[in-house]
Amino acid sequence: MAGGGGPRQKMINMMYLVLTAMLALNVSAEILNAFTKIDIGLNQTAAINIEKNKSSIDALEETIIAEPEKADKIKPWLELASGVRTKTDELYEYVQSIKIELVRKADGDDSPALRQGGFASDSIESLDNSTIVDEYMLGISQNGKAYELHEKIQEYKDYIINDVLTANKDKMPAVESLIEEIDGLLNFHFKPHGATDLLKSWEQFTFESTPLIATIATMSKLQLDALNCEASVLELLINSIDAKTFKIKEIGVAVNNPQSVLVKNQQSEAEIFLAAFDPTIAPVAIINGGRHPADSDGKIRIKFHGNSLGPQSIRGHVEFMGPDGKQTKNFEIPYQVIEPALVVSPTKMNVFYLDVDNPVDISVSGVPDDKISVSVQNGAYNQSTKSIRPTALGECTVSASANISGTQHNMGIRKFRVKRVPTPIAAVHGIAGKSVAKGELAASQGVIAKMPEDFDFDLKFTVTGFTVGVMDGGFFSEASSSNQTFTQEQRNLLSRLKSGATVAITGIKAQGPGGVRDLYDLVLKVK
Repeated sequence: MAGGGGPRQKMINMMYLVLTAMLALNVSAEILNAFTKIDIGLNQTAAINIEKNKSSIDALEETIIAEPEKADKIKPWLELASGVRTKTDELYEYVQSIKIELVRKADGDDSPALRQGGFASDSIESLDNSTIVDEYMLGISQNGKAYELHEKIQEYKDYIINDVLTANKDKMPAVESLIEEIDGLLNFHFKPHGATDLLKSWEQFTFESTPLIATIATMSKLQLDALNCEASVLELLINSIDAKTFKIKEIGVAVNNPQSVLVKNQQSEAEIFLAAFDPTIAPVAIINGGRHPADSDGKIRIKFHGNSLGPQSIRGHVEFMGPDGKQTKNFEIPYQVIEPALVVSPTKMNVFYLDVDNPVDISVSGVPDDKISVSVQNGAYNQSTKSIRPTALGECTVSASANISGTQHNMGIRKFRVKRVPTPIAAVHGIAGKSVAKGELAASQGVIAKMPEDFDFDLKFTVTGFTVGVMDGGFFSEASSSNQTFTQEQRNLLSRLKSGATVAITGIKAQGPGGVRDLYDLVLKVK
């Protein structure tokens, strides 16, 4: 079993970063495939943890059989461990059923991903289907599966913290630190990306408009969180028993790999140690003939690089001296190596606009924001406001590099079209249509400039001048204004209009981002 909350928490935090970074508005095929690889890696790690957790309980049961005189001492701890195993199994299978149902709804009952006796995320066809996720996980009236999932996780968490740890805290060491670790693993807190996220629930933030494969990976991560909680609790339960209760043959090898997913060329470090550590035992890991002795804390630390893409594994065995002589235990460290994935998501729309600050989220999977350097061609990136302002029409190129383990890595580029802000639409203040009553026209203050309704930026243009032309006594008369307000001369022209008359407002100019714009003429007919 893996021990220690720090390294394991780093792995979970990294996975949160990976998932958060990749949830962009425009999800490319590369990003969807990256999610698939992440999910495969998570499931491989989960399978190993399941076996290791099972082995820990098996060791207790075997000790009772082999040494019945110790049964009374071990049985209470075995009951607790078995209860944790049962609850973890229930939550794991519940989450698995949600994954299966999501794929069935998206791809159909005959989906190749739903293989007999297994689940293959690399065979999911509707990777980017977010509609199914919204319908099944959230529902129309907040009655989707995500709300039940929330309750199931909370019930599991309460059982571990209250019924197992708190109820037995007088018999076990370091309970408070483990409670803190589990509270961190199974929490419903999230960091809002913007003002709109402040109003969202955990369910909405986690699943709303999320691609199917990202949701599947999130579910796999929840399963791994539960298994990690189980491993930590089992370790504490076993360590709470007198170490002399166990023979050396019952000691298992634990592998703590904080980064099961690596960016290509990134270095990681894993720990290999005995689950029931004895300071008199000096374990040594043998990998490809090389010897790696344990540090003073009994942990063997192995450094490795992600040089080759795809699923990777480090295998070896640990040698240590027990009462009966030299003992060996095998181990395996699985991990995934993925290509660097830069995600740049414009938070307003699919292009950058000239002369305005375009809000963006720029992140790299597995890398904290303060380790990312951003470079922009044909524009400038403002770190404090998280925005990019292009300098000319055409194309804007955004690139990023990340400091990974002390080395700067190029994380890729993304290109965006640069367009001019749309020309505003002229309107008479207080009048919506092209036909207007004489009284309404007389009551109006002047001419305003409005942005098109489907334009998402909150921009202001101010009218700086316009001309009013009317037919007056058989003659065409005009009067101009040097701002957005009707002049007295223009009001006099408007006051003499009769039903059926036409008003032409021309030469409309408006000041806004990028300078002065010429607006389209406005023609009104008096009712």
